[in-house]
Amino acid sequence: MRAQTTRPRRIAFFAAMTCLTVGGAVATDRAPHPGAGVPPAPPAAPPSDWKLSPERRAAIEALGATLVAAIHATDEAARAELIHQAYAPEAIAEATVERIAGQLAAVGQRFPGLVFDRAALTETLRGSGVSRALHVYARRPGDRIWRDLQLYVSETEPHRLTQLVFIAEVTEPIALPNGAISSRETLEWLNGYVDRLEQESGLSGSALIAMGDRVIFERYFATFSPG
Repeated sequence: MRAQTTRPRRIAFFAAMTCLTVGGAVATDRAPHPGAGVPPAPPAAPPSDWKLSPERRAAIEALGATLVAAIHATDEAARAELIHQAYAPEAIAEATVERIAGQLAAVGQRFPGLVFDRAALTETLRGSGVSRALHVYARRPGDRIWRDLQLYVSETEPHRLTQLVFIAEVTEPIALPNGAISSRETLEWLNGYVDRLEQESGLSGSALIAMGDRVIFERYFATFSPG
């Protein structure tokens, strides 16, 4: 790949490509052998409209700002109101507002001064169901790294947060897909990521991903042309 852009953006693109390649190489979930003479059951067909509309995705991603506001709330009543806005009713019923508030307050004490940057919703097919997670990116002014707060999202409407499960440190606020490198969802994500880097940073170059003799992804972007 040849790129004419800033070094951090080149590093971010190469890191994304590397993670995707590694993920695609090792993601081989296999079902247990059903036993001799018993044919495996056919996989359940996923719903044709399993992906949410752009409007619904945007509404869920907007919950990221609400979450960060709840983390920094100093008034318990205000924090409880924000929790009711961001979390699914069944999650609140199971965990209680008090426990969720305590967890968010602890996050605020550990990472004071976080400023919301953006949020990204990931959607992954799991058998006949859909797994959704929200990545909320925030960092303190002047920091070079983001905190990636990862939360589960409820499967049913209204799609709201259910649980904060992990906080990671990342050098680029992007949510990598979990599927194989050759999956349609991964390739759609990669195209979108290249589009964003091209628009925001003037990324110019080419990318080629192949498995053996089969080309999986080939893309020329910005002012670069082959030859």
